Amino acid sequence: MTVGRLARVIVAGVLVCCVEGWLGAAEGPGDAALARAQVKETSEKVLALFRKRELFRPGNADPLLAELRAILDERFDWPTIARWVLATNRPLFDEAQLGEFSGLFGDYVVLYYLIQVEQHITGDEPALVDQIQVAYRDGNLRADGSLFIEVVFTTPKKTQVLTGYTLVYDKEAAAWRVRNFSVEGVSLVRNWRTELAPVKSREKIMDLLQTKVKELRQQRTGGAATP
Repeated sequence: MTVGRLARVIVAGVLVCCVEGWLGAAEGPGDAALARAQVKETSEKVLALFRKRELFRPGNADPLLAELRAILDERFDWPTIARWVLATNRPLFDEAQLGEFSGLFGDYVVLYYLIQVEQHITGDEPALVDQIQVAYRDGNLRADGSLFIEVVFTTPKKTQVLTGYTLVYDKEAAAWRVRNFSVEGVSLVRNWRTELAPVKSREKIMDLLQTKVKELRQQRTGGAATP
């Protein structure tokens, strides 16, 4: 599935990336209960943001995106996401350029997330936000210390949106960070990595990502894409 097709699936998200490291014992600070609590905290902050309907008025796109980005920044490690997405193309970027890619990819994810939540979870009715049900399903602790959690959003119309988050415990920050993110079993990181793998040019990679960000901005405002 291409990135373009994936953008038509659904997301709700508490998105992807992580600080590598080994997880402590299951009964320690890096246990599944803490991971679930921190993912739940992020989800609740996002839904609370959607109750601020003044942010969704015309002309308030930038403040809305800034607030959503701040929420996701607490859970996502964008530099690690960038390295995972670039994969074999990582040597094309020095540290400063990697930071630029990381920031732009974060912009893409925030826009993508916002559009999918609006289209598939909250809809056009502000009151629906308070009627959304959210369920958290713990997965198994993996050998590399990562943990998979499913978050299921159920709308008042009983439509379900299934998202999955692979997290790793960051001992320094005493927090779980998302390393990979999927919607209906489709990984956003993996799809971007597949799409970028054959590009082999830093300039073309950045051009492609900038184009995708621009397209999402125009999609949300209803504007026509420009070349």
